Amino acid sequence: MTVQIEELLKAFELNNPYLKFYLNKNDGHMALVTEIPGDDKAENEVTAHPDAYIKLPTQANLDLPEMIKGFVPMMKDPKQRAAFQQSIEAGKTVTQLERELKDMGLVQFWYTFQRMEFRKIAKKWCEDNHVAYEE
Repeated sequence: MTVQIEELLKAFELNNPYLKFYLNKNDGHMALVTEIPGDDKAENEVTAHPDAYIKLPTQANLDLPEMIKGFVPMMKDPKQRAAFQQSIEAGKTVTQLERELKDMGLVQFWYTFQRMEFRKIAKKWCEDNHVAYEE
């Protein structure tokens, strides 16, 4: 099975706790499933054949705060860098931190950095799960 890195990135970029991507082990196609805690599982291809699919991680499964720490040294303005480091140490949520970056005019740089990091994670995920990938 071979998957496209761009397809895996869709799962990593998804920031909705109710939507999950699954990868078909046979053909590499992805399936999007709505999973609402407490609800009965909807009948779909994934629930009908659970052993044929691998659940992909989403942002909720990734260590975004750690990624954000890696972004701090890239900030050119020392005052912004110091203020943002303090926000991280104060334990602000990823949403709050992204809002700060937006207020600083840096959110686009963060999204570019995040996408590069997601690409690395996608490749590592493929290696760990013995999945071939194409870029």
